[in-house]
Amino acid sequence: MNSLEYWKNREAEQRKHNIQDEAEYQKRIWEIYQNMIDEIEKEINGFYGKYASKEGITMAEAKKRAAKADIEALGRKAARYVKNKDFSAQANEEMRLYNLTMKVNRLELLKAQIGLEMVSGFDELQKYYNEILTERTMSEFERQAGILGKAIQNNAKAAHAIVNASFHNATYSDRIWMYQGMLKNELSSLLQTGLIQGQNPRKLASHLRKRFGVSQSNAERLMITELARVQTEAQKQSFERNGFEEYTFLALGTACPICQALNEKHFKVAKMMPGTNAPPMHPRCRCSVASYEDSAEYEAWLDYLSKGGTTEEWNKLKAKQKSSRKSVAKGSDSGIMKSNKRSIYEGIPRSWKQVEGLDDSLCSVNPNYFSGDEAYKTNCTNCISAYEMRKRGYNVIARPATKNHYLSRHPEAAWVGAEVRTTSGSGLEDIVSVTEKWPDGARVEVAVTWKGRQNGHVIVAEKVNGKIRFYDVQSGEKISSKIFSYVEDDKTLFWRIDDLEPSDRGITACEVGD
Repeated sequence: MNSLEYWKNREAEQRKHNIQDEAEYQKRIWEIYQNMIDEIEKEINGFYGKYASKEGITMAEAKKRAAKADIEALGRKAARYVKNKDFSAQANEEMRLYNLTMKVNRLELLKAQIGLEMVSGFDELQKYYNEILTERTMSEFERQAGILGKAIQNNAKAAHAIVNASFHNATYSDRIWMYQGMLKNELSSLLQTGLIQGQNPRKLASHLRKRFGVSQSNAERLMITELARVQTEAQKQSFERNGFEEYTFLALGTACPICQALNEKHFKVAKMMPGTNAPPMHPRCRCSVASYEDSAEYEAWLDYLSKGGTTEEWNKLKAKQKSSRKSVAKGSDSGIMKSNKRSIYEGIPRSWKQVEGLDDSLCSVNPNYFSGDEAYKTNCTNCISAYEMRKRGYNVIARPATKNHYLSRHPEAAWVGAEVRTTSGSGLEDIVSVTEKWPDGARVEVAVTWKGRQNGHVIVAEKVNGKIRFYDVQSGEKISSKIFSYVEDDKTLFWRIDDLEPSDRGITACEVGD
C-alpha cells in the first residue's frame, strides 16, 4: 500500500467517525434551540394572556408602562440565572442590557424577558461548542501522536489556544453571539410587526420557529466548520512536532470542485492556511490533510503501519537494525555476509525458522508459480527477497504480488542501505565487471526494463566458483546472459544484497514455507 492510499483510507475512516459525532452534536444543538423556543413562546403567550382583549392586543396597550411587580420578577429571574447558570463573560455582558428601570413599557419588558432566555440559551450553546471543539482538538492530538510518534507537549494548553483562535477575523464565540444579536433583532422586529398587524400568538409562534430554524442551521454550519478548523490546526502542530515539512491535501467523500482542485497536492507545513490550501476550504468542509515525505523509508514506515504495526514499534525496529548493521560491518570480511554463515537478523519474525540443510534450489522460492494465479507471476521482487532469505537458511517462500505493489516500483527498498548502481548499454558488462571483484557467494539483484515495453523484471546475478550465473528466481530457472539483448539500454540497475539486512518491506515480501 503506497503512502497516498494509506492516508486516504485512514482519513476516510476518521471522516466517518467525525460525521457520526457531528450527528450527535447536532441533536444537542437542536435541543438547546428547542428549549429557547419553548421558553420564549411561554413569555409571548403569557404576555397575550395578560394584556389581550377579545380583539387582541393593540400597540397602545403594549406601550403602557409595565407593572412594578413584573419588572421586579424579571430582575429576580435574571439574578437567579446569573447565580445558577455560571454565565460566561459574553453572557454577563449581554445581561447588562436587561437591568431595567421602572419606566419600561410592557413591550420592552416582553423583549427583555425574551432576551433573557436567549442569553441563557446561547450561553449554553457557547459552552457546548467549547466542550466539543476542545474534545476534537485533544482527540486529534492523540490520534496524530499514535500515528506519527511524538505527542504535543502541554496539549491541554495548546488545545485551548487553538479552540479560541480567530478564523477570518472572528472566534467561534464571537460568531455565536453575533447569531444571538441577529436573532434578537429579528424577533424584536417580528413582535413589532405582529402587534401592529394584530396577529394572534399562534401565527406569531409560526414565524418565530422559522427564524429560529435559520439560526439553528447557521449554528450547525459553524459547528462543522469550526471542528474542521481545530482538527487541521492540531494536525499542523503535530506535523511540526514530528519534523514533517510538507503535507498532502486530501479531498474526501463527495468533495466539492474547490477541494477536488487541491486533491493530492503537496504544500509546505509552514505555509498551511485554512481556506487557502487546507481545510476548511468552505463552510461544512470535511476534507483533511496528511504528512508527506518523498523517501523510501517514509513509504516503508506507512506500509508497516498499514499491516497493524505502531510507530513506537517501528522506531524500536529501526534502532535494532541500525545496531545490527554496525555489528555486521565489524565482524565480517569486507562487510560481506557469506551464504553459509547463518546470521540471525534483528527484526526477523519469530515465525521464521532457520533450517540446517534447507532446500535452497530455485524451484523452492515461488512454488505457486504454476498455480494459475497471476499474482504469482508478477511477484518477481518478492521472489528475490525469498531467494536470499532461503540462502540464509530461513524457511520462507515468496508472497503473491498485491495491487500498487511498492517493491515493483522501488525493488531496492527491500533492503536496508542498498547501493544502487547505474549501467551503460544493456548493463551486462558493468554487472560482470563489478561482481567479478567480489568473493564467491556474492549475490546481486538486477532490475531491467524490456525493450519497447513499459514493464520490466528483476533477476539474480550470483558469483559461483569464480563465474557469474544468472537466475530467474520467480520461475525457478537458470538463464543465459543473452537475456540482456532484450533490455532497454542505459536503464539496467543493480545492487548487492547478500551483505544487507532485509527491510520491513523485504520481510513482508515473504511468508513462512511448508
